[in-house]
Amino acid sequence: MHSALAASSVSSLSASATCSGITFTWSGNMDYFCYQIKSKANVLSSCLQNSTSKSYFVSTNDLISLYGYYPTQAISWQVIGTDNGDQDNPVTSKTSSSLFYDVPWKNMSTPSQDYVSANSSQKIAWTVDTSPNDLDEGGGTAPIDGYVLELSSDGGTSYSNLATVSGISTNMWFRTIPGTTFAYNTAYKVRVTPKNSCGQGRWFSPVLSWTSVGLPPQIAPTGLTNTLNDGTSLSWTWNAIPDTNNATGGFPITGYKLQWASLNGSCWSGSWCTVVDNLNALTYTQTNQADNEIYNFRVFGINSKGDSTFYSDNVTVATPMVPPYIAPPTLGWQNCSHVRIVWTEPNFYNRGRLPVTNQISISMSPTQPYPCLATPSSTSR
Repeated sequence: MHSALAASSVSSLSASATCSGITFTWSGNMDYFCYQIKSKANVLSSCLQNSTSKSYFVSTNDLISLYGYYPTQAISWQVIGTDNGDQDNPVTSKTSSSLFYDVPWKNMSTPSQDYVSANSSQKIAWTVDTSPNDLDEGGGTAPIDGYVLELSSDGGTSYSNLATVSGISTNMWFRTIPGTTFAYNTAYKVRVTPKNSCGQGRWFSPVLSWTSVGLPPQIAPTGLTNTLNDGTSLSWTWNAIPDTNNATGGFPITGYKLQWASLNGSCWSGSWCTVVDNLNALTYTQTNQADNEIYNFRVFGINSKGDSTFYSDNVTVATPMVPPYIAPPTLGWQNCSHVRIVWTEPNFYNRGRLPVTNQISISMSPTQPYPCLATPSSTSR
């Protein structure tokens, strides 16, 4: 008999949905309230005695995995008021229903990848449905507003966030320069999923696998120095390019190239000449330099893609000076009392690199008489 409790009731029942789940709230003055979800798979049923909160929260994950609901399907909910916790003999009850919303359920196609030749940057692109249905969007209450890319460099064992790209258009893409997000000449896997205000989607696209671009060495050797060996040769040393991906461009350093440019001659600053190429060492001794010359030297690193993008700082060397050189002078008689000595003035190439500051003219008295014509003598007939 429940006549004494006739005034008792479940006076209200409401539902509030968020990304994380649904909270059902009710009011009434019964000693016991029992709640039920009209589940597709399992029936959630329980009673609360003297409950003051008169509410129950069910998570989105439970609605999907335990009760078999999709974001576009309404959840039926019933609260029963009873004076003894007996759900089979309810005094009063109220029924309500509510939709819930979730992250996107959209399945993605496999993204594509190519290079932008201007700077060898990596471009990842994917096709987008610009009119997804409510289920694709996780219930339609939270529209798709962008995409999340995840990157793996260990063959797909683990992934980390690569980028979040906002917006939605037919063709979406993400681009980055090698040596920043991507290492050079490295195998990667990338996957894409849509996102909305609840978070990133429940499923990723099929995985894209590719190897990033490799480039010539991206930094120059450092520490180029020289030693002049008794004026006969130049010994050069420099520091190796570090064995890191960002430095080597993704390929092993195979050697070094030493170049020079002279102040004069065929190898000048606008036309560098190679002293040695693809040298598998960090030292080199040069013996074919000219005396009295000024040279600039520089060194490159080399891998299978070519010479390094940058070269070392130029090092200027002045080879040893020698005294001015002139051809042997010539001698001739100036007159009956003086001898004339004649020589050629040194030019740029034989003056010892410094200008000749003085020339000495020498006049001298001969030790032998000047061969003047003899005065004719008188003859008699």
